[in-house]
Amino acid sequence: MNAKKFLGMAIMLVVLSISACATCQQFSFVIETKQNSSLSPPLYAPSRLFSTTDNVYMFGYNLGDSPLNVYVVADRNWASNDTLPGTPIHVNYANNEFKSLGKFPAGKYDIIVDRNKDGKYDECDAIDSATSFGFEVAPELSTFALFGLGLISVAGIAIRKG
Repeated sequence: MNAKKFLGMAIMLVVLSISACATCQQFSFVIETKQNSSLSPPLYAPSRLFSTTDNVYMFGYNLGDSPLNVYVVADRNWASNDTLPGTPIHVNYANNEFKSLGKFPAGKYDIIVDRNKDGKYDECDAIDSATSFGFEVAPELSTFALFGLGLISVAGIAIRKG
């Protein structure tokens, strides 16, 4: 899939957040993607739902000088000058690349590229979604099945003893 088709699909799926400000004077965006590794070369598709075994990839444009300071943080509504928690992931990046950010535990997250590298969220930074979660990681279905089986086993033991 070439970059133009990918961009069109991302816009159609409305998983794209735009940052453009007077001080930055650059259009930029960042979105999360999944890799279909069964194909060669691998294809990537925008996604907001991942499992705990999926690698989360980022794709963006005009994100700043490499290496980028990328924060994958718990979802919240972001306001100007909010401090970005945690340690950034340093990503060597060129436009139109897909970069792995790793695997994450269950939860809702935002991806923020701190373009001016000041450790604070502002209008110049690229974010996957400022008002809604960027992506969600859910446990594998097998995790729920094992948990359910465990509960049934405990209930069975309690009934036999009771």
